[in-house]
Amino acid sequence: MKNFESKSQGWIVLGAFVFAFAIAWIGGAAWGLGATQIGRLLNFNDTTISTLSLIGVAGIRMGVWIPITRLVLKRRLWELSFHLRRGWWLEFLVGVVITLLAILAIFFIAVRAGWLVIEGWMWQLYPADELIGHLWVSLLINILVALVEELAFRAYLLTGLKDAWGKSIGLVVMAVAFSLMHAPALDGYSLFSTACAFLTIFSFGLLFGWTYLRTGSLWLPFGIHFAWDFVESDLLNLSGDVSNPHLIGFVTRLTGPFSFDWLGKALFLDTLALIILWIGVWLYLSHHWVQRQSSIANDTSA
Repeated sequence: MKNFESKSQGWIVLGAFVFAFAIAWIGGAAWGLGATQIGRLLNFNDTTISTLSLIGVAGIRMGVWIPITRLVLKRRLWELSFHLRRGWWLEFLVGVVITLLAILAIFFIAVRAGWLVIEGWMWQLYPADELIGHLWVSLLINILVALVEELAFRAYLLTGLKDAWGKSIGLVVMAVAFSLMHAPALDGYSLFSTACAFLTIFSFGLLFGWTYLRTGSLWLPFGIHFAWDFVESDLLNLSGDVSNPHLIGFVTRLTGPFSFDWLGKALFLDTLALIILWIGVWLYLSHHWVQRQSSIANDTSA
């Protein structure tokens, strides 16, 4: 009977997630369009419009997950997400630094090997005040996207599925849902590149979820998530995407090493960086776990 109830609860968690995700997306999109139109009517500059739009969208989407978590999981969302325990800031910083180093390593290798060509720098195109505005919007959007996605996929969905179906199944199902959420961005590419992209996003979902389960907090996965989106896309442009409206760093072009389409070439470099990132996070958590167990043992013996 208990097993049946657990399985049923898992489907309830998943169904509520789909419903809440749809409501959050629609509500956020409506706010974004409305804020943009009103901002233009009031002659606000682009930075102000973007700021009001992004904060409003994030607020609406977080506002959806708070009652859903309370209703379905019978727990408060913030209790499952960010804990201001000793060293919380270090977990966030470690996530940022490990991610930065992983992407930097592949960036330098790719440039040196001729796989990634630097064609210019975005900061040459803007006066100082506009550049600061672009930097602010880039940081804000990447912080808020990482925040909302971590709350939805890890704090709510993974917690609910883990309690109902166990850690392994919950982690895999959450990672699949995370991949499917990003699927619309893959339209128009070859089947091979699309499948590889799905697996890459799935691996990110596993990484974020695994770090959340290991640490019991969102600080580390939030740091990794934010740093990847900001550094890989907007700062170093490892994917060679010149169409990115939030690009503030290098203007790059992908040249190889394989004759894939653009997505395939970008995924090759991203996969190399992701492998280094996995290794770095695993080494940190292994050391962190040993220290934590040692600290617990010392507290117990005292």
